[in-house]
Amino acid sequence: MNIFAHIIVNMIAGALLKYSFQWDWKLLIIFIIAGAAIDIDHLLFFIFKYKEINPKNWIVIGKEYRNKMQPGLYVFHSPEFNIILLLFSFINEIILIILISNLIHISLDIFEHYHYHKNLSWIKKWSVVYSLK
Repeated sequence: MNIFAHIIVNMIAGALLKYSFQWDWKLLIIFIIAGAAIDIDHLLFFIFKYKEINPKNWIVIGKEYRNKMQPGLYVFHSPEFNIILLLFSFINEIILIILISNLIHISLDIFEHYHYHKNLSWIKKWSVVYSLK
């Protein structure tokens, strides 16, 4: 999904969660920003894979990946990163909020990729462990 769709979904989900769990406005803003900021890992992927630091070229590369729904090693989408968030979420409410936001974001991405590919075989490319093999 594009960044604006993620922000809209997180705004709606965040509003529901804010009133369900009595979050203050700061926590709601963190939730919404985290839902979009997770995609920074796409830029990190482009930088390391293509040795590219020009934002104009990131857009070109990103569009190519988007058109073919190509997955890559997106570290913040990885199960390993989210397991770390889960572990730390037991001791910090903000990390729990980031984890929930991440899970919503990733669920939307998985749904979109599944709709395109008709399978989940691509998801392993999000894994750090798989990529290190």
